[in-house]
Amino acid sequence: MVPKGTMVTLSRRTFESDDPAVCGMAALSDLFRPAAMAKLRRLIDHAATTPTDRGGTEPHADEFAWLMDENTAVTQIDGV
Repeated sequence: MVPKGTMVTLSRRTFESDDPAVCGMAALSDLFRPAAMAKLRRLIDHAATTPTDRGGTEPHADEFAWLMDENTAVTQIDGV
């Protein structure tokens, strides 16, 4: 259930590498992060107002999963 006013805090691990492939993947991740976070915000807003069979509301975790990579973690959920 996602109560109104729930705040989700995301953290992103930072790292340094001399490997060009790793640097390239980090750059791609940084490039698409703003769009991914905007999508996450829309999904959270939608989940907070979508009724379930039980009469409440709940997040659609499968819709959020593609936004997360090995460098991103949900570190805090307030209001749950």
